[in-house]
Amino acid sequence: MEGVNTRKLTIVAKDPGFRLGEGKGSLAFVQVDVPAELLASGPTGYRVKVVDYNPAERVVYENRQRYEDHQGNLIDPFRPLDGEDATSEAYEKRLIGNPNFHSQNAYAIVMRTLARFERARTPC
Repeated sequence: MEGVNTRKLTIVAKDPGFRLGEGKGSLAFVQVDVPAELLASGPTGYRVKVVDYNPAERVVYENRQRYEDHQGNLIDPFRPLDGEDATSEAYEKRLIGNPNFHSQNAYAIVMRTLARFERARTPC
């Protein structure tokens, strides 16, 4: 799917083989291609809007991430920072501890799945 009409966003791999039991092993993060579009808070795109609601605490988490840089280029706010190791415990804590990452993770997985279905139904 990579191309001009895509962007990369970081997600967490949810394969249970990566983490067996509480506190064992580390999570795997990967950047995946999703259809490129300008994202508003949520993230909110043309077809998908993520609302991060915690029913146990009755809290809606506000997404305050910027998905474009100051020049208008599409960015991934959760990519590893310069010099940051994407396999480090500090990187994992930075992402997992941020409700906005959870919203991006949901958005990217939904958009990636939707793109696959749309491509599958298109005749070759």
